[in-house]
Amino acid sequence: MSDPARESLLPLGHGTGTDTSAVAAALKERTSCILAGGQTSAQNGSKVQTQFILALCFSFLFMIVEVVGGYFANSLAIMTDAAHLLSDVGGFAVAIFAAHYAAKRSQQSHTFG
Repeated sequence: MSDPARESLLPLGHGTGTDTSAVAAALKERTSCILAGGQTSAQNGSKVQTQFILALCFSFLFMIVEVVGGYFANSLAIMTDAAHLLSDVGGFAVAIFAAHYAAKRSQQSHTFG
């Protein structure tokens, strides 16, 4: 019985009827994650950091607009939604911090990367 999820990871022309050496060679050729669209980990990491920074900026800007709008509209609901966005901004900031430190190489004093 074949596994459709595993077959989708193989290059075209490699089905379940091929020998294992051809499948192993095809999998060795892969140098990047399939989900990353063929990008290397360095390209994908910088793209992710850029997306997190954009999300942080847009969320922060929208939060400021909601605070000002809630103040002028005398709406506590809009201002509490802005407070909820503040927690989202904090989450994005933590994600940017984690992505930055995850991309660092290991050093003599810090052997983890």
